Amino acid sequence: MFLFCSCYGQNTSTLTFVTQLKVDSIVISKPDRVILENLPIGQQYSKSLTKILINSNREGAFPFTVYLNGKTLTGTWGFHDFGRLALKNETFYIFNNGITTTERQLEKPKNFIIYFYNASTKSVDTFFSMNNSIKKVTELSPRSFEIIYDFDNIQKSNDFSVIINGERKSSNIEHDFDNWNINQTFFYYENDSIKTGALPWREPLRQKPTFIIVAANKKYTVDLSSHDFSNIYSNQKIFFLEETGIRSLTE
Repeated sequence: MFLFCSCYGQNTSTLTFVTQLKVDSIVISKPDRVILENLPIGQQYSKSLTKILINSNREGAFPFTVYLNGKTLTGTWGFHDFGRLALKNETFYIFNNGITTTERQLEKPKNFIIYFYNASTKSVDTFFSMNNSIKKVTELSPRSFEIIYDFDNIQKSNDFSVIINGERKSSNIEHDFDNWNINQTFFYYENDSIKTGALPWREPLRQKPTFIIVAANKKYTVDLSSHDFSNIYSNQKIFFLEETGIRSLTE
């Protein structure tokens, strides 16, 4: 059992880590790092953490990392909102396959989830698995997908494949399947290749606002660039469809 104390004004929290394993080290962030090393089984450790920096403008939590037997396990502590910690006492149980807040051991996940984003102009045809590990595919938006796999099967194949514009694109899944706390990962497709992780934020593409109408097998496109979308008192436009095309009532 390992015991820590933290305080900051009226914010005081006691963190207790319980395990039957030999822990090499625990790294706690508050957000600066506190490191405890070489923790034998059954020995209790206390550490006073002061000047914990809490952003009072938003909710959040602090991470901690446990290193044992060549594995890396992660968790969070100190959930806070409005500048105060939510709990004064938190207990974590460390097992070979993850960290819990109860004495009950973790159960192996049944599903593994991949979130995929298509950042190209090419279309996604389908998703492919070599051992029928895909259970369900959900299109979250025209460019983003949620793919649910059978955990055991995707662990064996360790392969993510998608058919884009008639071509198969594949990548190994860089994931620690022995860590049962985490059963999801992210991929995105850009510049003709699959990349690991979530798509980095970037400025949105600036496109002309238009709408399209099809009538009598003809397509008509209307450019709305001249409209002032910042004017909250002007939220409509009227158009007439005539033989010569579309005409605006005001233009």
